[in-house]
Amino acid sequence: MFTADGKPSDDDPRENGPALGDERTTLTEALRCQRLTLGMKCSGLDAEAMARRCAEPVDDVAAGAGAARVRSVG
Repeated sequence: MFTADGKPSDDDPRENGPALGDERTTLTEALRCQRLTLGMKCSGLDAEAMARRCAEPVDDVAAGAGAARVRSVG
């Protein structure tokens, strides 16, 4: 979380983990931060709010065709 001046707050639990480490430590810390972020964003939501979609579903056929085009061009 950031304060009004754009600096990280002292009470943000994501700011207290290791900054550097081996690959396992880095990945574990990244997952910990993602879990904490999701928990903070979802806290206070009821089941209805959590079930609400933030975007319309994508047509699977069109999405698959687009992915195939990208793979063939790239």
